[in-house]
Amino acid sequence: MNSSPRLQPKEYDRLLKAIEQVYEINHPDDFKNTLLLLSQLVRSDYAAFTEMPASKGLPLLVGHNPILKVMRSHASVRLSPLLYKAFSHHLHQHPILTHFKKTRDGRPYKISDFLNRKQFHQLELYNKYYRHMGVESQIYFFLNVGQETLIVINLNRSKKDFSEQDRLMLSLIRPHLFRAYRNASNTAQYLEEQSLLESAIEQEGRGIIQVGWDGTIQSISAYAKSLLTSYFSLSTQSATRLPLLAQKWLEDLKLLGRQAHHQPLSLKKRGKTLLIQTLLSKKSGPPILLLTEIEDPSTSTQGPAEALGLTKREAEVLHWVAMGRTNQEVGIILAIRAGTIKKHLENIYQKLGVQTRTAAALLYKSPPERQG
Repeated sequence: MNSSPRLQPKEYDRLLKAIEQVYEINHPDDFKNTLLLLSQLVRSDYAAFTEMPASKGLPLLVGHNPILKVMRSHASVRLSPLLYKAFSHHLHQHPILTHFKKTRDGRPYKISDFLNRKQFHQLELYNKYYRHMGVESQIYFFLNVGQETLIVINLNRSKKDFSEQDRLMLSLIRPHLFRAYRNASNTAQYLEEQSLLESAIEQEGRGIIQVGWDGTIQSISAYAKSLLTSYFSLSTQSATRLPLLAQKWLEDLKLLGRQAHHQPLSLKKRGKTLLIQTLLSKKSGPPILLLTEIEDPSTSTQGPAEALGLTKREAEVLHWVAMGRTNQEVGIILAIRAGTIKKHLENIYQKLGVQTRTAAALLYKSPPERQG
């Protein structure tokens, strides 16, 4: 390689603009769009992007027909089967890929680093493939973005060779392409996991919201949005921040610290109660809120309370135990400590003559008829 190429101020401006755009890509499936960004840095007739499983040997381009971006029209095309067959058959002659096989050096290399124009024209790879593609000059670089993924990018010209300034441009943006791809992969994985979590929680009849400590809603499930709309009379289009009451509750949680995170926000409406509680108690991180709507058990527990000889509070505790709630969850619902729930259960067991919550729940669901 020639030494000490320098970029002009305008070239630096183009480089910084391209780097900024690279980090705007938020999904690995969209990463091939970087070919258009690279064409703004380094003029080329077309560029190729190939994503494939990483290999210890020569990259297995066979079976991974690259996506080509024709820069003049911004069109995406794939090689014809005949040309692709010729490319795959003579791939072992490619000097850059052979160099990568030996060294795993992913930095930008030109064909002219290894062969002069006459030597290049003598290759079957040129005569069977590149001559038909109109390629006389080419520069390659590689992104080994993980143990399982290798990205190969090349830019192609029909006439003038790539300069050292072109190589420098690609060398400077290459680490940013690597980081941007990893960021996009992590973001896509996070969004997929979040979607699965929301789906699982909503199947249990609960909603989930991720918020900032200032009450800004970062993400919200459909069911959580409907609950906020119902209990706070919000417009679904304006649900970008928590309602003021919920914001004040969240501020109190932050001020009081970890010990206050078990205290839910409770709102009643038409015989139902909305409970908002923190799913994660990490003060340093953004809170995740869990929303649960429950029916007021006051009416439904009156009959079992009389039939079983329980107090109103004991009947409420047993109602939620029979619904499969833990002591901690019952404590949150009734706004009392889990230890108090345990004491109520001990009294309930004694009154019912049972020793387990399962037996008590069965009696609650099918109480004996009181003798008149």
